Amino acid sequence: MTEQSSNLDRAAARTRESLETVFGPASPDTVFSAPERLNDELIITAASWERAGGFGFGGGGGTDSAGHPEGGGGGGGGGTSVGRPVAVITVGAA
Repeated sequence: MTEQSSNLDRAAARTRESLETVFGPASPDTVFSAPERLNDELIITAASWERAGGFGFGGGGGTDSAGHPEGGGGGGGGGTSVGRPVAVITVGAA
């Protein structure tokens, strides 16, 4: 493995770890709040979440006309996470 590809592999791993931290796995806690008691009722809020993201890396190498090694690489990524309240669930005696 070349130094350049090793650097790209490390950068890709760090980026993947960062995105996993930001976007993490979805869970019920992401959408529903813990129930709160209000008099004789339980109140639970619900939210809608949309998450998206991605990244990419590339690199190349070779030699110039004088036989000197040349190479380069780069990468980038981005993402979004948007949430909004959508409901209030009330649970009480019938």
